[in-house]
Amino acid sequence: MSLFKIKNKLIKLLGNWIMMMMISSLFLVLYCEKKHGTGKELEDFSSQSIVEAPHWARQGILYQVFPRVFTKQGTFSALEQKLEYIKSLEVDIIWLMPIFPIGQKGRKGVLGSPYSVSDFREINPDYGDKNDLKSLVNAIHQRDMKVILGLVPNHASNDNVLINQHPEWFERDETGNLTREVAEWSDVVDFNYQNSQMRDYMLETILYWVKEFDIDGYRFDVAGMVPIDFWEEVIPKLRSIKSDIFLLAEWEDPKLLLQGFNSEYGWTEFFLLKDIRKNKKRTVAAIDLIYEKDKQYPQNVLPMRFLENHDEERSMRVFGPEAIEAYATFLFTIPGLPLIYPIS
Repeated sequence: MSLFKIKNKLIKLLGNWIMMMMISSLFLVLYCEKKHGTGKELEDFSSQSIVEAPHWARQGILYQVFPRVFTKQGTFSALEQKLEYIKSLEVDIIWLMPIFPIGQKGRKGVLGSPYSVSDFREINPDYGDKNDLKSLVNAIHQRDMKVILGLVPNHASNDNVLINQHPEWFERDETGNLTREVAEWSDVVDFNYQNSQMRDYMLETILYWVKEFDIDGYRFDVAGMVPIDFWEEVIPKLRSIKSDIFLLAEWEDPKLLLQGFNSEYGWTEFFLLKDIRKNKKRTVAAIDLIYEKDKQYPQNVLPMRFLENHDEERSMRVFGPEAIEAYATFLFTIPGLPLIYPIS
C-alpha cells in the first residue's frame, strides 16, 4: 500500500474516531443535564433506585472467557497461566462461561453447548477438577481481579442427573414428554419452577458456588425466563453471604433490576448500532435511545455495553476495520460496564 493510501486511510480512521468522541462527549454533557435537570416527572421506573453495583464493577471492564477455547489445552490450569496477560490488558473482571459437565443426549456438535448442563454441582472434567477451579479463583483474586460465573437456571440438559431422580422437577407437554419453551433449544429441557423442591435445589446451587469457591458474582443465562419471584427470594440470600456480589442478567427488563440485579444486557443499543452501521438509522438515534431507556430505568443501573458476545458475530465482521474503533469509542464512553470477548 502506498504512503498516500495509508495516509488517507489513517485520516479516515481518525475522522471516524474524532466524530464518535465528539458524539460521546456531547452525550455525556446532555446526559448529565438531563439527569440533574428539572424536567417533567415521568410515570416509569426512573423514580426508583436499585442496589448499586459494587465499586469494582462500576469501575471495571468485563472479560468473557470460554475456557474450552481460550487456551490450547482448554483447562483451568492453562487459563491460570494466562492471568498475567489478562491483567496486563487492565481487565478487572473475568466472566467464566458455564464450567459444568455438558449433556450427551441431543448434544449439538461434537463437544456440545456449555448451556446444556448435566450436573450443576460438578465441573466439566475437560477443564480440570474443583481444586483446579479453587486455584484459578484464588490466583485471580491475588491479582486484584474478580471472577463471575455463568449459570443456567432456566433449563438443563436432556440427560441431567436430576431427571431420573426428580422427574417432577421438569416441564412436560400434555403427553408427558419433557419439553422446553424454545423449540430450537433441542439439547435442553426446562425446569418446572412451580415445584418448590426444585426451586430450593436451584437456590442452594447458586449459594454453593459462592460459599465453596468464593466467586464474586453471576451472569445468569436468560434470567427473564425464570419466574421473577424466584429472584425475589434468591438475591437477598446471596447478598447475605456476600454483600458486594455482582449480578448480571442476560435479559433487558427494568423489573429484573428492581429485584436485585445490578446489570443487564444492552441488546437494544447493540442492534441499533448495527442498523446505524448499515445506514438504516442515523447516528443521533443512539443518543435518543439512551435517553429513552434512561426515562424508563431505575437509578443506579449499570448496563453492560458490548459490540459482540458469544451469541453474535465478531464485531470486526459486523462493523468493519474502518469503523470498529469509532463504534467501540462511543459504546464504551457512555455510562455502563464494557464487555470484551476475546478469541483466545
